[in-house]
Amino acid sequence: MEAATAGEPRRFDHLRERSIGLPQVLFQSITHMAPAAAVAYSIYILVPDAQQALLEDMERVCVEDATVAPPEAQPAFLPEA
Repeated sequence: MEAATAGEPRRFDHLRERSIGLPQVLFQSITHMAPAAAVAYSIYILVPDAQQALLEDMERVCVEDATVAPPEAQPAFLPEA
């Protein structure tokens, strides 16, 4: 192997064989995917809470609408019972 001279920069064209193994590649892959997995898991956890909040908001809107219109008045888009 030749010694690099002081005036000439070292060149790195390729990795040495077996310098990166399965544990290193696996670790890099897991750390690269971890943020996306965390977002997907948080969505999975938060959806039931969001559904409950949406239902409560819909109930609030219906109550507010009932105070504006008389309770016996039916909206035009609902079929008569």
